[in-house]
Amino acid sequence: MKEIKFRAWDGQKMIYDGDKVWPDHLANMRHYLSGASVTNKGVEVWVYESQLPHATDKHFDHRTGIPFKNLMQFTGLCDKNGKEIFEGDIVEQESITTYPGEYGGEIDLLYTGEVVIIPSKGACLKRPNVIDRLEEDRKWKCNSYKNVVSYRCEIIGNIFETPELLKEDA
Repeated sequence: MKEIKFRAWDGQKMIYDGDKVWPDHLANMRHYLSGASVTNKGVEVWVYESQLPHATDKHFDHRTGIPFKNLMQFTGLCDKNGKEIFEGDIVEQESITTYPGEYGGEIDLLYTGEVVIIPSKGACLKRPNVIDRLEEDRKWKCNSYKNVVSYRCEIIGNIFETPELLKEDA
C-alpha cells in the first residue's frame, strides 16, 4: 500500500513532514514551535501551548494551519537511486529497446519531464522532452504523458528550484 505524504514549496525552500518552519505571523513564538506536518490541506505548525507564557490549557498542543498553493504528493515510487519521487520533481528516464542489431540494450530514448499524478494513469511525465539516440540525438517534445518507470529514472531537480531543466533545448 502506498504511503500518503506530501511536501510543500513555500517560495524559498521545500518543506517536508517534520521540518521546522518559521512562518512570519508566528515569528515572535519561534522558540515555542516544535515542528510541522505537511498534509493535503497545507502545512500545520505545532505549537506547544504548555510552553506559551499565557497558556490556559497546558495539556494540549495547538496547530496553526499555513496554506500553501504548491503542495506535492508522494507518488509511492522511488527512482533508481532510492530517492522518493514527488509531484513536481523533474525526472530523467531512459527507454531501452532490446532487439538484435547495433542498438540492443543501449539507451535509445531519454525523456526529461515534470512528474504529475493522473488518476487514470498514475505517476507520469507531463509532455517530456525527448532525446532520440537512434536518430543522432534528435530532440523533440512529446505530445502526451509518459508513465514513470521508477527503476529507469533519476530525479534531477524540481519545477521550483531548477525549472531550466524543462527547457526544450536543455
